Amino acid sequence: MPRPARIPRVSFRKLQRAGRVNVVKSSWNDGDVETNVSPGKKFEVSSTTPPATTSQAPLDRDPYDQDSSLAHGSSDSISTRLPSGVLTELISITAGPTGRQLLGLTLSKDNRKPRVTYQSMSLLESTSVLVGASTVTALLLATSLTMGLFSKNQMPVAGRNVIVTGASQGMGKAVALLLASQGANVAIVARDQKKLDAAGAEIQAVIDANGTKYLGQKLAVISADLSDPQQAQRALSDAESQLGDTEILWCCAGGANPGFFTNYEPADLQWSMNTNYWSAVYIAHAAVKAMSSRPPPPSKGAPQRKVIFTSSIAALCPIIGYSSYVGPKAALRALTDCLRQECLLYDIGVHCCCPGSIESPGLVTENLTKPDLTKKIEESDVVQKPEVVAKACLDELQNGQTLPVPSFLARAARAGMAGPTPRANAFVELIFSWIAAIVFIFVRWDQDSIVMKERKKGLPWQRTE
Repeated sequence: MPRPARIPRVSFRKLQRAGRVNVVKSSWNDGDVETNVSPGKKFEVSSTTPPATTSQAPLDRDPYDQDSSLAHGSSDSISTRLPSGVLTELISITAGPTGRQLLGLTLSKDNRKPRVTYQSMSLLESTSVLVGASTVTALLLATSLTMGLFSKNQMPVAGRNVIVTGASQGMGKAVALLLASQGANVAIVARDQKKLDAAGAEIQAVIDANGTKYLGQKLAVISADLSDPQQAQRALSDAESQLGDTEILWCCAGGANPGFFTNYEPADLQWSMNTNYWSAVYIAHAAVKAMSSRPPPPSKGAPQRKVIFTSSIAALCPIIGYSSYVGPKAALRALTDCLRQECLLYDIGVHCCCPGSIESPGLVTENLTKPDLTKKIEESDVVQKPEVVAKACLDELQNGQTLPVPSFLARAARAGMAGPTPRANAFVELIFSWIAAIVFIFVRWDQDSIVMKERKKGLPWQRTE
Protein backbone atom coordinates (compact mmCIF):
# COMPACT_ATOMS: atom_id res chain seq x y z
CA MET A 1 0.00 0.00 0.00
CA PRO A 2 1.39 3.48 -0.83
CA ARG A 3 2.51 5.50 2.17
CA PRO A 4 -0.04 8.27 2.93
CA ALA A 5 1.05 11.84 2.30
CA ARG A 6 1.85 14.01 5.31
CA ILE A 7 0.78 17.56 6.09
CA PRO A 8 3.05 20.11 7.85
CA ARG A 9 2.63 20.75 11.58
CA VAL A 10 1.66 24.38 12.14
CA SER A 11 2.38 26.67 15.09
CA PHE A 12 -0.87 28.02 16.56
CA ARG A 13 0.90 30.94 18.28
CA LYS A 14 2.23 32.15 14.95
CA LEU A 15 -1.28 31.83 13.51
CA GLN A 16 -2.60 34.04 16.29
CA ARG A 17 0.06 36.71 15.66
CA ALA A 18 -0.40 36.68 11.89
CA GLY A 19 -4.17 36.81 11.94
CA ARG A 20 -4.42 35.30 8.45
CA VAL A 21 -1.74 33.20 6.79
CA ASN A 22 -1.21 30.57 4.11
CA VAL A 23 1.88 28.75 5.37
CA VAL A 24 3.67 29.21 8.69
CA LYS A 25 6.09 26.39 9.48
CA SER A 26 6.75 22.93 8.09
CA SER A 27 8.06 19.88 9.93
CA TRP A 28 7.31 16.17 9.67
CA ASN A 29 6.41 13.89 12.54
CA ASP A 30 5.91 10.13 12.41
CA GLY A 31 3.44 10.42 15.26
CA ASP A 32 0.97 12.43 13.18
CA VAL A 33 -2.42 10.88 12.68
CA GLU A 34 -2.97 9.00 9.45
CA THR A 35 -6.61 8.52 8.57
CA ASN A 36 -7.95 6.98 5.39
CA VAL A 37 -10.94 8.97 4.19
CA SER A 38 -13.17 8.64 1.19
CA PRO A 39 -14.27 11.86 -0.53
CA GLY A 40 -17.42 13.36 0.95
CA LYS A 41 -17.46 11.13 4.06
CA LYS A 42 -17.58 12.50 7.62
CA PHE A 43 -14.68 11.68 9.88
CA GLU A 44 -12.99 12.64 13.14
CA VAL A 45 -9.32 12.93 13.99
CA SER A 46 -7.85 12.80 17.49
CA SER A 47 -4.51 14.13 18.62
CA THR A 48 -1.80 11.60 19.34
CA THR A 49 0.36 14.26 21.02
CA PRO A 50 -1.55 16.10 23.79
CA PRO A 51 -1.31 19.88 23.38
CA ALA A 52 -0.25 21.99 26.35
CA THR A 53 -2.59 24.49 27.99
CA THR A 54 -1.43 28.10 27.92
CA SER A 55 -4.63 29.72 29.17
CA GLN A 56 -6.88 29.41 32.22
CA ALA A 57 -9.98 29.73 30.08
CA PRO A 58 -12.60 27.05 30.79
CA LEU A 59 -12.50 24.15 28.36
CA ASP A 60 -15.25 22.03 26.95
CA ARG A 61 -12.87 19.06 27.10
CA ASP A 62 -9.55 18.15 28.62
CA PRO A 63 -6.83 19.10 26.07
CA TYR A 64 -4.63 16.30 27.45
CA ASP A 65 -7.27 13.68 26.82
CA GLN A 66 -5.98 11.76 23.81
CA ASP A 67 -9.46 10.50 23.08
CA SER A 68 -10.84 14.01 22.70
CA SER A 69 -11.88 14.90 19.20
CA LEU A 70 -10.06 18.02 18.02
CA ALA A 71 -11.28 18.17 14.45
CA HIS A 72 -14.34 17.22 12.52
CA GLY A 73 -15.88 17.79 9.12
CA SER A 74 -15.83 16.27 5.67
CA SER A 75 -12.94 15.40 3.42
CA ASP A 76 -13.49 18.68 1.55
CA SER A 77 -13.20 20.96 4.60
CA ILE A 78 -12.03 20.34 8.15
CA SER A 79 -12.61 22.93 10.86
CA THR A 80 -12.35 23.16 14.62
CA ARG A 81 -13.44 25.82 17.12
CA LEU A 82 -10.89 26.17 19.91
CA PRO A 83 -10.70 28.32 23.05
CA SER A 84 -8.19 31.11 22.54
CA GLY A 85 -4.65 30.23 23.65
CA VAL A 86 -5.31 26.55 24.38
CA LEU A 87 -3.17 24.91 21.70
CA THR A 88 0.50 25.55 21.12
CA GLU A 89 0.40 23.39 18.01
CA LEU A 90 -2.30 22.15 15.71
CA ILE A 91 -2.13 18.52 14.82
CA SER A 92 -1.30 17.41 11.31
CA ILE A 93 -4.17 15.68 9.59
CA THR A 94 -3.23 13.21 6.88
CA ALA A 95 -5.63 11.66 4.40
CA GLY A 96 -4.92 8.32 2.80
CA PRO A 97 -3.97 7.87 -0.85
CA THR A 98 -7.62 7.65 -1.93
CA GLY A 99 -8.71 10.65 0.12
CA ARG A 100 -7.98 14.37 0.17
CA GLN A 101 -4.75 16.14 1.03
CA LEU A 102 -5.16 19.22 3.22
CA LEU A 103 -2.93 22.02 1.94
CA GLY A 104 -3.77 25.64 2.73
CA LEU A 105 -5.18 27.13 5.96
CA THR A 106 -6.77 30.36 7.13
CA LEU A 107 -7.36 31.87 10.55
CA SER A 108 -10.28 34.13 11.40
CA LYS A 109 -11.67 35.36 14.69
CA ASP A 110 -15.16 36.07 15.97
CA ASN A 111 -16.09 37.69 19.25
CA ARG A 112 -15.45 34.57 21.28
CA LYS A 113 -13.17 32.00 19.76
CA PRO A 114 -10.71 31.62 16.88
CA ARG A 115 -11.67 29.36 14.03
CA VAL A 116 -9.03 27.47 12.10
CA THR A 117 -10.12 26.09 8.75
CA TYR A 118 -8.10 23.74 6.57
CA GLN A 119 -8.82 24.04 2.84
CA SER A 120 -8.37 20.77 1.01
CA MET A 121 -7.14 19.57 -2.37
CA SER A 122 -7.23 16.06 -3.71
CA LEU A 123 -4.00 14.15 -3.86
CA LEU A 124 -4.48 13.83 -7.58
CA GLU A 125 -4.96 17.58 -7.99
CA SER A 126 -1.97 18.47 -5.80
CA THR A 127 0.22 15.93 -7.56
CA SER A 128 -0.80 17.32 -10.94
CA VAL A 129 0.08 20.83 -9.86
CA LEU A 130 3.45 19.76 -8.51
CA VAL A 131 4.26 17.59 -11.50
CA GLY A 132 3.19 20.34 -13.88
CA ALA A 133 5.29 22.98 -12.13
CA SER A 134 8.25 20.64 -11.91
CA THR A 135 7.94 19.75 -15.58
CA VAL A 136 7.85 23.40 -16.69
CA THR A 137 10.85 24.22 -14.49
CA ALA A 138 12.79 21.22 -15.78
CA LEU A 139 11.99 22.12 -19.38
CA LEU A 140 13.15 25.70 -18.87
CA LEU A 141 16.38 24.60 -17.24
CA ALA A 142 17.05 21.86 -19.74
CA THR A 143 16.31 24.14 -22.70
CA SER A 144 18.51 26.87 -21.29
CA LEU A 145 21.39 24.57 -20.43
CA THR A 146 21.29 22.65 -23.69
CA MET A 147 20.60 25.63 -25.94
CA GLY A 148 22.61 25.03 -29.05
CA LEU A 149 23.91 21.68 -27.81
CA PHE A 150 22.34 19.84 -30.73
CA SER A 151 22.13 22.77 -33.16
CA LYS A 152 24.54 23.74 -35.88
CA ASN A 153 27.46 25.99 -34.96
CA GLN A 154 26.37 29.34 -36.39
CA MET A 155 29.84 30.88 -36.30
CA PRO A 156 32.68 28.42 -36.95
CA VAL A 157 36.08 30.11 -36.83
CA ALA A 158 38.65 27.49 -37.82
CA GLY A 159 40.45 28.55 -40.98
CA ARG A 160 38.54 31.85 -41.21
CA ASN A 161 39.99 35.38 -41.39
CA VAL A 162 39.07 37.44 -38.34
CA ILE A 163 39.89 41.05 -37.37
CA VAL A 164 39.73 41.84 -33.65
CA THR A 165 39.98 45.50 -32.61
CA GLY A 166 41.06 46.68 -29.18
CA ALA A 167 43.06 43.47 -29.01
CA SER A 168 46.12 44.71 -27.13
CA GLN A 169 44.52 44.08 -23.72
CA GLY A 170 41.36 43.12 -21.85
CA MET A 171 38.44 41.50 -23.63
CA GLY A 172 39.88 42.15 -27.11
CA LYS A 173 43.05 40.23 -26.38
CA ALA A 174 41.10 37.40 -24.75
CA VAL A 175 38.87 37.15 -27.84
CA ALA A 176 41.90 37.04 -30.16
CA LEU A 177 43.57 34.33 -28.06
CA LEU A 178 40.38 32.27 -27.98
CA LEU A 179 39.81 32.53 -31.73
CA ALA A 180 43.45 31.62 -32.42
CA SER A 181 43.10 28.55 -30.18
CA GLN A 182 40.18 27.44 -32.34
CA GLY A 183 42.11 27.78 -35.58
CA ALA A 184 41.23 31.26 -36.85
CA ASN A 185 43.60 33.49 -38.78
CA VAL A 186 43.69 36.60 -36.61
CA ALA A 187 44.52 40.25 -37.25
CA ILE A 188 44.74 42.30 -34.06
CA VAL A 189 44.33 46.09 -34.19
CA ALA A 190 45.00 48.71 -31.50
CA ARG A 191 46.86 52.00 -31.07
CA ASP A 192 49.65 51.10 -28.63
CA GLN A 193 52.37 49.30 -30.60
CA LYS A 194 54.19 48.05 -27.50
CA LYS A 195 51.06 46.42 -26.05
CA LEU A 196 50.18 45.09 -29.49
CA ASP A 197 53.54 43.38 -29.84
CA ALA A 198 53.18 41.76 -26.42
CA ALA A 199 49.67 40.53 -27.25
CA GLY A 200 50.90 39.31 -30.65
CA ALA A 201 53.60 37.23 -28.97
CA GLU A 202 50.97 35.51 -26.78
CA ILE A 203 48.74 34.81 -29.76
CA GLN A 204 51.65 33.44 -31.80
CA ALA A 205 52.46 31.09 -28.93
CA VAL A 206 48.89 29.75 -29.10
CA ILE A 207 49.20 29.26 -32.86
CA ASP A 208 52.51 27.45 -32.40
CA ALA A 209 50.93 25.23 -29.74
CA ASN A 210 48.22 24.22 -32.22
CA GLY A 211 50.97 22.57 -34.26
CA THR A 212 49.61 20.74 -37.25
CA LYS A 213 46.01 20.87 -36.01
CA TYR A 214 45.32 24.00 -38.08
CA LEU A 215 47.74 24.22 -40.99
CA GLY A 216 48.77 27.60 -42.35
CA GLN A 217 47.37 29.66 -39.46
CA LYS A 218 48.25 33.36 -39.78
CA LEU A 219 48.62 36.37 -37.48
CA ALA A 220 48.70 40.07 -38.39
CA VAL A 221 49.55 42.87 -35.94
CA ILE A 222 48.31 46.33 -36.99
CA SER A 223 48.61 49.65 -35.18
CA ALA A 224 45.88 52.16 -36.03
CA ASP A 225 43.64 54.79 -34.44
CA LEU A 226 40.23 53.54 -35.52
CA SER A 227 38.45 56.77 -34.57
CA ASP A 228 40.03 58.17 -37.75
CA PRO A 229 38.12 56.86 -40.82
CA GLN A 230 41.24 56.85 -42.99
CA GLN A 231 43.19 54.77 -40.48
CA ALA A 232 40.21 52.43 -40.11
CA GLN A 233 40.21 51.83 -43.85
CA ARG A 234 43.98 51.28 -43.80
CA ALA A 235 43.68 48.76 -40.96
CA LEU A 236 41.15 46.74 -42.97
CA SER A 237 43.35 46.86 -46.07
CA ASP A 238 46.47 45.81 -44.15
CA ALA A 239 44.62 42.90 -42.53
CA GLU A 240 43.29 41.65 -45.86
CA SER A 241 46.68 41.94 -47.52
CA GLN A 242 48.14 39.61 -44.87
CA LEU A 243 45.25 37.24 -44.19
CA GLY A 244 42.89 37.43 -47.15
CA ASP A 245 39.25 38.58 -47.41
CA THR A 246 37.71 39.43 -44.05
CA GLU A 247 35.07 36.97 -42.85
CA ILE A 248 34.55 38.14 -39.27
CA LEU A 249 35.07 41.58 -37.73
CA TRP A 250 34.85 41.72 -33.93
CA CYS A 251 35.03 45.28 -32.56
CA CYS A 252 36.23 45.30 -28.94
CA ALA A 253 37.89 48.72 -28.75
CA GLY A 254 36.40 51.00 -26.11
CA GLY A 255 36.74 52.52 -22.68
CA ALA A 256 34.86 54.47 -20.02
CA ASN A 257 35.58 57.81 -18.37
CA PRO A 258 32.99 57.83 -15.55
CA GLY A 259 31.85 61.06 -13.97
CA PHE A 260 28.86 63.33 -13.52
CA PHE A 261 27.42 64.90 -16.65
CA THR A 262 27.72 68.37 -15.13
CA ASN A 263 31.45 67.88 -14.55
CA TYR A 264 32.36 66.84 -18.09
CA GLU A 265 33.98 69.14 -20.60
CA PRO A 266 32.94 68.84 -24.26
CA ALA A 267 36.28 67.17 -24.96
CA ASP A 268 35.41 64.39 -22.48
CA LEU A 269 32.16 63.67 -24.28
CA GLN A 270 33.90 63.71 -27.66
CA TRP A 271 36.60 61.33 -26.39
CA SER A 272 33.97 58.79 -25.32
CA MET A 273 32.16 59.06 -28.63
CA ASN A 274 35.37 58.53 -30.57
CA THR A 275 36.57 55.67 -28.38
CA ASN A 276 33.32 53.74 -28.10
CA TYR A 277 31.31 54.57 -31.22
CA TRP A 278 33.36 55.88 -34.13
CA SER A 279 36.20 53.40 -33.52
CA ALA A 280 33.70 50.62 -34.21
CA VAL A 281 31.55 52.30 -36.85
CA TYR A 282 34.32 53.42 -39.21
CA ILE A 283 35.96 50.01 -39.54
CA ALA A 284 32.57 48.26 -39.65
CA HIS A 285 31.53 50.58 -42.46
CA ALA A 286 34.69 49.69 -44.41
CA ALA A 287 34.24 45.97 -43.71
CA VAL A 288 30.56 45.81 -44.71
CA LYS A 289 31.27 47.69 -47.94
CA ALA A 290 34.02 45.18 -48.75
CA MET A 291 32.00 42.10 -47.76
CA SER A 292 28.89 43.18 -49.64
CA SER A 293 30.86 43.72 -52.86
CA ARG A 294 32.13 40.13 -53.14
CA PRO A 295 31.03 36.57 -52.45
CA PRO A 296 32.26 34.83 -49.29
CA PRO A 297 35.48 32.82 -49.56
CA PRO A 298 34.72 29.28 -50.76
CA SER A 299 34.60 26.89 -47.83
CA LYS A 300 32.66 23.87 -46.67
CA GLY A 301 29.17 24.89 -45.63
CA ALA A 302 29.73 28.54 -46.65
CA PRO A 303 29.32 29.96 -43.11
CA GLN A 304 27.86 33.44 -42.88
CA ARG A 305 30.23 36.39 -42.56
CA LYS A 306 29.87 38.41 -39.35
CA VAL A 307 30.21 41.91 -37.90
CA ILE A 308 30.25 41.92 -34.10
CA PHE A 309 30.08 45.08 -32.01
CA THR A 310 30.81 45.25 -28.30
CA SER A 311 28.40 47.39 -26.30
CA SER A 312 27.83 47.02 -22.53
CA ILE A 313 25.25 45.97 -19.99
CA ALA A 314 25.23 49.69 -19.15
CA ALA A 315 23.43 50.24 -22.46
CA LEU A 316 20.66 47.91 -21.24
CA CYS A 317 20.58 49.07 -17.61
CA PRO A 318 22.19 52.53 -17.34
CA ILE A 319 23.23 53.94 -13.96
CA ILE A 320 24.54 57.23 -12.68
CA GLY A 321 28.14 58.08 -13.54
CA TYR A 322 28.19 56.67 -17.08
CA SER A 323 26.47 59.48 -18.97
CA SER A 324 29.35 59.87 -21.44
CA TYR A 325 29.60 56.10 -21.93
CA VAL A 326 26.06 54.79 -22.26
CA GLY A 327 25.21 57.06 -25.20
CA PRO A 328 27.71 55.59 -27.68
CA LYS A 329 27.23 52.07 -26.26
CA ALA A 330 23.44 52.30 -26.64
CA ALA A 331 24.00 53.67 -30.13
CA LEU A 332 25.98 50.55 -31.05
CA ARG A 333 23.20 48.33 -29.73
CA ALA A 334 20.63 50.25 -31.83
CA LEU A 335 22.93 50.26 -34.87
CA THR A 336 23.11 46.47 -34.57
CA ASP A 337 19.37 46.09 -35.12
CA CYS A 338 19.35 48.54 -38.02
CA LEU A 339 22.42 47.13 -39.72
CA ARG A 340 21.34 43.53 -39.09
CA GLN A 341 18.23 44.15 -41.14
CA GLU A 342 20.12 45.84 -43.97
CA CYS A 343 22.74 43.10 -44.01
CA LEU A 344 20.08 40.49 -44.70
CA LEU A 345 20.48 41.81 -48.26
CA TYR A 346 24.15 40.79 -48.25
CA ASP A 347 23.98 37.58 -46.18
CA ILE A 348 26.06 39.13 -43.37
CA GLY A 349 25.18 38.57 -39.73
CA VAL A 350 25.39 41.52 -37.32
CA HIS A 351 25.66 41.02 -33.54
CA CYS A 352 26.41 43.05 -30.42
CA CYS A 353 27.97 41.71 -27.19
CA CYS A 354 26.86 43.33 -23.92
CA PRO A 355 29.33 42.44 -21.13
CA GLY A 356 29.50 43.93 -17.65
CA SER A 357 32.58 44.87 -15.65
CA ILE A 358 35.72 43.12 -16.91
CA GLU A 359 38.95 42.69 -14.98
CA SER A 360 41.41 44.66 -17.13
CA PRO A 361 43.76 47.67 -17.16
CA GLY A 362 40.83 49.65 -18.55
CA LEU A 363 38.80 49.00 -15.39
CA VAL A 364 41.68 50.24 -13.23
CA THR A 365 41.75 53.49 -15.21
CA GLU A 366 37.97 53.74 -15.09
CA ASN A 367 37.90 53.51 -11.30
CA LEU A 368 40.14 56.56 -10.99
CA THR A 369 37.32 58.92 -11.96
CA LYS A 370 34.31 56.84 -10.97
CA PRO A 371 31.97 58.72 -8.55
CA ASP A 372 31.40 57.24 -5.11
CA LEU A 373 27.67 56.93 -5.87
CA THR A 374 28.45 54.76 -8.89
CA LYS A 375 30.74 52.58 -6.81
CA LYS A 376 28.01 52.23 -4.20
CA ILE A 377 25.45 51.04 -6.77
CA GLU A 378 28.01 48.66 -8.29
CA GLU A 379 29.01 47.11 -4.94
CA SER A 380 27.29 43.81 -5.70
CA ASP A 381 28.56 43.59 -9.28
CA VAL A 382 30.71 40.61 -10.17
CA VAL A 383 33.84 41.60 -12.09
CA GLN A 384 34.50 38.90 -14.68
CA LYS A 385 37.82 37.83 -16.14
CA PRO A 386 38.21 38.70 -19.83
CA GLU A 387 38.71 35.04 -20.74
CA VAL A 388 35.34 34.16 -19.18
CA VAL A 389 33.61 36.99 -21.04
CA ALA A 390 35.21 36.04 -24.37
CA LYS A 391 34.23 32.38 -24.02
CA ALA A 392 30.64 33.15 -22.97
CA CYS A 393 30.12 35.61 -25.82
CA LEU A 394 31.62 33.26 -28.41
CA ASP A 395 29.41 30.42 -27.17
CA GLU A 396 26.30 32.56 -27.57
CA LEU A 397 27.40 33.75 -31.00
CA GLN A 398 27.87 30.15 -32.09
CA ASN A 399 24.38 29.41 -30.78
CA GLY A 400 22.96 32.20 -32.96
CA GLN A 401 22.34 34.89 -30.33
CA THR A 402 22.12 38.44 -31.73
CA LEU A 403 22.96 40.11 -28.40
CA PRO A 404 25.45 37.79 -26.66
CA VAL A 405 25.94 38.33 -22.91
CA PRO A 406 28.30 36.64 -20.42
CA SER A 407 26.25 36.59 -17.18
CA PHE A 408 22.83 35.87 -15.71
CA LEU A 409 22.24 39.52 -14.79
CA ALA A 410 23.11 40.66 -18.30
CA ARG A 411 20.81 37.99 -19.70
CA ALA A 412 17.91 39.30 -17.59
CA ALA A 413 18.65 42.86 -18.74
CA ARG A 414 18.80 41.71 -22.36
CA ALA A 415 15.48 39.88 -22.03
CA GLY A 416 13.82 42.99 -20.65
CA MET A 417 15.20 45.32 -23.32
CA ALA A 418 15.54 43.20 -26.47
CA GLY A 419 12.42 44.52 -28.21
CA PRO A 420 12.31 43.26 -31.83
CA THR A 421 15.91 41.98 -31.74
CA PRO A 422 15.95 38.30 -32.81
CA ARG A 423 16.44 35.94 -29.89
CA ALA A 424 17.94 32.48 -29.84
CA ASN A 425 15.68 30.21 -27.79
CA ALA A 426 12.80 32.70 -27.81
CA PHE A 427 10.68 30.79 -25.27
CA VAL A 428 13.30 30.94 -22.52
CA GLU A 429 13.98 34.60 -23.36
CA LEU A 430 10.25 35.32 -23.05
CA ILE A 431 10.18 33.84 -19.55
CA PHE A 432 13.25 35.92 -18.66
CA SER A 433 11.51 39.06 -19.95
CA TRP A 434 8.55 38.46 -17.62
CA ILE A 435 10.87 38.00 -14.67
CA ALA A 436 12.98 41.03 -15.65
CA ALA A 437 9.90 43.26 -15.92
CA ILE A 438 9.24 42.63 -12.23
CA VAL A 439 12.80 42.40 -10.92
CA PHE A 440 14.00 45.63 -12.49
CA ILE A 441 11.22 47.61 -10.80
CA PHE A 442 12.95 46.82 -7.52
CA VAL A 443 16.46 47.19 -8.95
CA ARG A 444 15.68 50.70 -10.16
CA TRP A 445 13.97 51.58 -6.88
CA ASP A 446 17.04 50.43 -4.93
CA GLN A 447 19.41 52.40 -7.15
CA ASP A 448 17.28 55.54 -7.00
CA SER A 449 17.07 55.30 -3.20
CA ILE A 450 20.88 55.39 -3.00
CA VAL A 451 20.91 58.57 -5.09
CA MET A 452 18.10 60.17 -3.06
CA LYS A 453 19.99 59.57 0.17
CA GLU A 454 22.83 61.60 -1.27
CA ARG A 455 20.43 64.38 -2.25
CA LYS A 456 19.33 64.73 1.38
CA LYS A 457 22.70 66.33 2.01
CA GLY A 458 21.34 69.32 0.13
CA LEU A 459 20.83 70.51 -3.41
CA PRO A 460 23.86 72.11 -5.09
CA TRP A 461 22.70 75.67 -4.57
CA GLN A 462 21.92 74.94 -0.91
CA ARG A 463 25.36 73.65 0.00
CA THR A 464 28.04 75.83 1.51
CA GLU A 465 31.67 75.03 0.89
